[in-house]
Amino acid sequence: MIKKYKERRFVFFRQAISTTTVKNNEDFAMSKYCFSGNARIASVCAVMGLFTPLLTVSTSTQAQTAERGAYQMPYTRYEADVAARSSNAQIIQTTNFDIQSTASEASQQKYIALPAQNAYVEWTATTSGSGVTMRYTMPDSATGTGLNGSVDIYINGQLDQTVPITSYWAWQYFINKEPENTPHAFSGTDYIAMRFDETHFKLNRTVNVGDKIRIQKSTNDTVAYGIDFIELEPVAAPIAKPTGYVSIADYGATPNDNISDLAAFNSAVAQAGALGTGVYLPPGKWDFNNKVVLNTSNIGIKGAGMWHTEVYYSNPAKFSGGMIARVNNVEVADIYFNTINNRRFANPGDYMIYKAFMGTWGNNSKFTRVWAEHFEVGAWLGGYDAPYPVEVTNNLVISQARFRNNYADGINFSQGTSNSVVEHSNIRNSGDDGLAMWPSNSPAVPEEINNTFRFNTVEHVFRAGGVAIFGGKDHKVHNLLIRDCFGGSGIRFTTDFPGYTFSQQGLYRIYDIDINNCGTSYDLWHRPRGSVEFYTPNGVSNMQFDNIKITNSQRHGVQLVGNGFNNITFNNVTLNGTGLDASVRDVMMNSYGGVGIWTEANSGSVTFNNVAISNFEDAAIVNQNNNFNLVVTTAPVPLQGISFANNQITMGNGSTRTVDVIFNPPQATNKNLTWTSSDNAVISITGASSGSATLNALKVGSVTITARSQDGNFTATMTASVTPAVSIAAINDTASEAGVVASVRISAPQIASAINVAYTISGSASSGDYSATPALTGVVALSPSKTEQIITIAANDDAIFEGKESLFITLQPGSGYQLSTAVSATVNILDNELPVCTSPAIGFSGSAPVVDTSVDSLWNSVPARNIDNVTLGGRPADYAGKWRAIATADRLFLLVEVNDVTKTNDSGASWWEDDVIEIFIDGNNSKGTSYDGINDFQLGFRWNDAAIQVGGNSVNRTNGIVKSHYATASGHTLEVSIPWATIGVTPAVGDRIGLDVSVDDDDNGGARDSQLTSFATTAMGWSDPSLFGAVYITQCGGNFSSSSSVVPSSSSRSSSSAATSSVAPSSVAPSSVTSSSIAPSSSSRSSSSVALGSSSSSAVGVTSYRIVNRWQNNYLYDAGDYVAYGATANSNAYKWVVEDLGNGFIELRNLATGDYMHIENQTGRIQASARNTAWDSSKWAMETVDSGFVRLRNRWQSSQYIHEENLNGNAQHGAIYPSWWSAQWKLEPAQ
Repeated sequence: MIKKYKERRFVFFRQAISTTTVKNNEDFAMSKYCFSGNARIASVCAVMGLFTPLLTVSTSTQAQTAERGAYQMPYTRYEADVAARSSNAQIIQTTNFDIQSTASEASQQKYIALPAQNAYVEWTATTSGSGVTMRYTMPDSATGTGLNGSVDIYINGQLDQTVPITSYWAWQYFINKEPENTPHAFSGTDYIAMRFDETHFKLNRTVNVGDKIRIQKSTNDTVAYGIDFIELEPVAAPIAKPTGYVSIADYGATPNDNISDLAAFNSAVAQAGALGTGVYLPPGKWDFNNKVVLNTSNIGIKGAGMWHTEVYYSNPAKFSGGMIARVNNVEVADIYFNTINNRRFANPGDYMIYKAFMGTWGNNSKFTRVWAEHFEVGAWLGGYDAPYPVEVTNNLVISQARFRNNYADGINFSQGTSNSVVEHSNIRNSGDDGLAMWPSNSPAVPEEINNTFRFNTVEHVFRAGGVAIFGGKDHKVHNLLIRDCFGGSGIRFTTDFPGYTFSQQGLYRIYDIDINNCGTSYDLWHRPRGSVEFYTPNGVSNMQFDNIKITNSQRHGVQLVGNGFNNITFNNVTLNGTGLDASVRDVMMNSYGGVGIWTEANSGSVTFNNVAISNFEDAAIVNQNNNFNLVVTTAPVPLQGISFANNQITMGNGSTRTVDVIFNPPQATNKNLTWTSSDNAVISITGASSGSATLNALKVGSVTITARSQDGNFTATMTASVTPAVSIAAINDTASEAGVVASVRISAPQIASAINVAYTISGSASSGDYSATPALTGVVALSPSKTEQIITIAANDDAIFEGKESLFITLQPGSGYQLSTAVSATVNILDNELPVCTSPAIGFSGSAPVVDTSVDSLWNSVPARNIDNVTLGGRPADYAGKWRAIATADRLFLLVEVNDVTKTNDSGASWWEDDVIEIFIDGNNSKGTSYDGINDFQLGFRWNDAAIQVGGNSVNRTNGIVKSHYATASGHTLEVSIPWATIGVTPAVGDRIGLDVSVDDDDNGGARDSQLTSFATTAMGWSDPSLFGAVYITQCGGNFSSSSSVVPSSSSRSSSSAATSSVAPSSVAPSSVTSSSIAPSSSSRSSSSVALGSSSSSAVGVTSYRIVNRWQNNYLYDAGDYVAYGATANSNAYKWVVEDLGNGFIELRNLATGDYMHIENQTGRIQASARNTAWDSSKWAMETVDSGFVRLRNRWQSSQYIHEENLNGNAQHGAIYPSWWSAQWKLEPAQ
């Protein structure tokens, strides 16, 4: 029976107080919270005319740490719903946690269905590994014994293996609150669960970064498979038998023969006990036809690794599998455990008693790197059998474990288990509490104390709670990630089981926990449960919660039910999203669909400090009982005044400007304003918000701008004047020695009187490199009769190779005019000479050398560069090295020849410690002091290694690289071909790239003995591209004739010109961009310019990008004077040109408006306007994250990133947490 209480709500009074005791009979009704400031919860605002308190943090709160969950696990998850897939593969999803849908048990409520033969899902690997775990679903059979099928695994299009799958272990039908295996229609059950299972397998080859992994349905039947995700991880070599251990094979056991090895194991245990050592299980599958009864202490039981050693319990009878112990100081490690069992109950109410680990493990035992699946329970620590009194488990450590797909609890500390830890482990798809502490005492045992759950991930639990605590004292639960619950809470505290309840002494600490997609409206009794749930009829005391983040609760965020709440405090709680299932408010039944904090407690009190509640369905807080108090630390802040930073501003006609109000104090609660202009024909106001507005200058004149506050009716005024605006633009931005003339326009339409417009000249071009008409004197005279001046700039032809030079003309402020948003024009001065073909040089060729095991004669026509700089160790006596390079239209070729008689490959993952040829590339020669994540590479070619190694700072693109690394009489030679598209640039003859070649030498095994390089003088090239050489692409003799294959730079040139240039800024592709060919801006070319290898003279358009957010999947666009986001990128305002500045920084220019992203005025949102080229506020560094996403960090304010965490309509800047997807972006080529 559910009691129906009269609804009670809270009101926070408007008077200024520091601490408010919110009584149960006060009303509290809010439709919205909003937050700003540090940790995103420094201030709160409300609607409905109510103020919201500013909550302060208790001085005794637990300091927050960043890690959540089992972050040390070696695998990387690849979700199926974001992978590539065949046209007949389908996304199956539910958006409201509909428990009837199989998708409700999938990660983030969606998976990919493979309904027919050859349907597939495919990922591009971002990590390497050879071990794959696949979570999948397939239908049950009519008899409940499951169906069988298979999927094919392809790596880069080649079949690796066929993997069998089955639903034998899946599908639990809950009848009368307990699961069984007999199929029923959903309507005849409490619910159906465990519709997913897993299999894991070792690939026949290692998957490297960039490789494609495909899962394809191989059977021709009507059974629809579903793929939720895969996890890819490295698989270490088998662990050898520890010294002194006894092998099970020594007692007649043979793996993989389906004959029980239990007797041999027991014999090995007895011998290990006598020796005081342990039992070793070599690689293979070992069959045990009954449970292990372990009474031998002080031994180890170890396998060759969970990917190599499997123990399979093959007896389906009750109490016929698992390991029951009464021991001390035993370690079980590096074993995978599986069973024939597929149920929780042998018969209704009769448990299988089929637990991977059960009984008591005494003092100081360990379960390390164990993997247990398909047991009734993963680990249940408790003694129940004679002799009495039973022993207890103390100081047990379970670490780096995986307890998955078990039919009841994952791990339960019971019967006096104390001082024990579960850490760095994954609990998945449990049929009852994932991690539990149940201090039962039948038969009698001491109270449980001081247990810890830390750094664990608990997910896809399909009953009860992700974590459950039922009593004891001084327990700690921290640094957990709990997610994707089904039919239960994220973490629950209950006293509805017999045993010790929550102690009046000690303190429970629960902190640094993220709970996502948990809570439910549909437990087995179809009752609501919060993401954090209390059900404590017997009272609860002494708990402190710190730094709890609850996201997307299916029903309520925090749910408090029970009696005697005493000394319960929550500090720093973020509740974002409640009521996301289909349950809705029912006024007649006094039922709520989703509340931040929902209480039905009968007595006591709970304190919340610094709670932030947003995106709730019904209310922030609801209290259903008169006898319960909620205490909230508050600090309401009334507004005391407003002002503008400048009381007078001047704008250029046609420009826009954002103005911000200063609030006193800044933490004022109500910041609502109204804005007015005294003449909307001169300046209109748009985009008004609580603290800022956009002014639009429409004609020359002057107005008064007024902001008026809702709280206190305060006003702030400013005078805004509109004056004529001067702008500058390059009509043609390129002048070349081949005769192309550039032109620049300086204009001031609608000026009323004569003005002298000042400008400055800067750039790499000197006055002798060009001629200007009229001369560049630094001043242009304009008048009402002459509103513009055209300046032409011609390049002075000479016989000196100079490369590309730039001329910047920048307008300056002056009397009688304002500057528009366009204040600077750039003119490129191009050469028509080529670099001399002397070392170092890259020779351009119309034909390509063959990458094989012999040196083509074509290489004789390019100069060689020695690899002689000793940067590590000494110069080996037998060493000599040199390299040569050839460029074709689409590839860079390098030939590296090394004299080195002894060649070694023995260092595993530390590839640089062996005999290696390393090639360093800075594609745009930006010469930054750190790798820019765009086109800076460190590629390693290790002797006798088929893989291409990639440095930890390098861009990890290796697609299309062809190599041949072969032995010679005196050493080894490398021939390698690298696509320009992989490097991410499209250079031309006369351009330079950053390049270096080094040789690592190891003659005696272990660490390398020496390193020699071609340009760098230190061994820091792996982190500092500024050490690379700058090498020109040029014409050489012999086979390198000056014919029609001689290709000018990507900068503007005629077909007969020959000059040098860096790659145009827009031709540099960020590492997150998926396009394999990036073209430079058409604005930097004449109609006759062609890129390297082109035979036509057609113009090439601007390469621009759509910038999409990882979290919301929306796009950034120029909204006038700031950057906003929208769901559909449907205009040029959504397109941004990436201008590479070198040194790892870029600028982002809007294709439609020419505005640049910047934060010059520090308004909190990303601005879009003209920028001064000297500004660092418009310069951004791209920091690679994963999966093609980057963060954008400002150069000026180096702790500020672009994000949209607060979803306030515009892109923001500020400090972020590294885990925020709101601050992660992908640059998609727009054309």
